[in-house]
Amino acid sequence: MRSWWLVFVVVGWVAALQAAEPLRPFLAGADLAAPLEGAVVQVRKALETQGLRIVGDGAPLKGARVLLATHPDQLAAAAATSLGGFAALTRVSLVESGGKIQVAAFNPDWLAASCRLSRPLTRVHQALTKALGGGAAFGCKDGISDKQLRTYHYMLGMPYFDDVVELAEYPDQAQALQAVEAGLKAGAGGCRKLARVDLPTCSGWVDASVRRRS
Repeated sequence: MRSWWLVFVVVGWVAALQAAEPLRPFLAGADLAAPLEGAVVQVRKALETQGLRIVGDGAPLKGARVLLATHPDQLAAAAATSLGGFAALTRVSLVESGGKIQVAAFNPDWLAASCRLSRPLTRVHQALTKALGGGAAFGCKDGISDKQLRTYHYMLGMPYFDDVVELAEYPDQAQALQAVEAGLKAGAGGCRKLARVDLPTCSGWVDASVRRRS
């Protein structure tokens, strides 16, 4: 009887340690052979095979590409919280280095905690790991716990995650989207549109647009 009790204690202790493993912001994928364009095609296909939908593709600098993707679970989780739009997209980078293409993705577990999602992105994490052939987390030397990341504050005087700056106000969502789309099309502020994701339902944000300064 005591031996069974000991087994349960050990199993519970191991599970607790795994659950308490610190989070890191990025997931490493397997290196791919050059050229970059061929690797991009390969990664796009792998992501789509695992249920991720590619919604954008950018080239921030020479020798690098960033794919923007999303997943049904990710959209549902984003729609369930007021600021979930920040977590609606997954970013996958491909960078030329040493004759190889290094692949990495933003860690969905980090994204879920930092954006205060009420649902985990477990299936998104699994899909990325299978698609990219890696999964080892890196970045943030010592890592940070889920609990700490959900209440993270950089320093005194700096805003918290939910301290959102309101830039404009419109009578309804349709007019707001029309104004944003028009501004992006015109290149206002030196910005251009990379992707747009509409959430299925939402208690707050219903649209997530990703832009970068050109």
